[in-house]
Amino acid sequence: MNAQPGLERKIDMAQDFLPEGETQFKAWLDNFVTQCAKYDDVLGLDAESYGEIALKTNAYDAALGTTVSLKEELKGATAFKGDKRADISSLVRSYARQWKSNPAIPSNVLGALGIVSSSTSGPVVTVTGLQINACANGVNEIKWNRTGNAPSTIFLVENRMNLSTDWDFVAAVTRTNYNHEGQTPGQAQFYRITSIRAGVNSAPCAEVGVYTSGGSGETTLEIAA
Repeated sequence: MNAQPGLERKIDMAQDFLPEGETQFKAWLDNFVTQCAKYDDVLGLDAESYGEIALKTNAYDAALGTTVSLKEELKGATAFKGDKRADISSLVRSYARQWKSNPAIPSNVLGALGIVSSSTSGPVVTVTGLQINACANGVNEIKWNRTGNAPSTIFLVENRMNLSTDWDFVAAVTRTNYNHEGQTPGQAQFYRITSIRAGVNSAPCAEVGVYTSGGSGETTLEIAA
């Protein structure tokens, strides 16, 4: 189908109708293809034009499927790594207990091994006051209270689209705020923050929702300009 002169340039300049998130884009694209088939006469789509749309849609679906498969493989590899870390951690702790209880081993040797806990930086604690300001430009502005955590503490930001899905990594920062860009205004999702320092994790803070209502851990927030 040949576009009218000037129409293609105008369409290229207005792509905001395409959702950013993969889940949202996949749903939008499936509907788009269905409607193209339904209204092919009205739209002036011949078999060749519709075939190109279908072909590229199938290619995207295949690539998306590969990504999902690789993500599952990564989750398995991460779980395997976690098991091996638990094994070596248990062994190291066993030796550390033995050496710490042995008065013949001087404190400087224990310090050199890195098995002496330091209380000078304080404990790793769960943050409080998590807030999300959802903006109409697709940025979710996230902030929280440090709650006594030392300046070297890393804050892990995670999100999920609903209460039944797994948590996904968003960012790791040392400040107490983060702007999650490229989000779809009106898309419900949840956030939580975990404090991390020197290999010690706090419990995640209570999750806070954006564009949600009702239920535990859900908060309705207004769209900011």
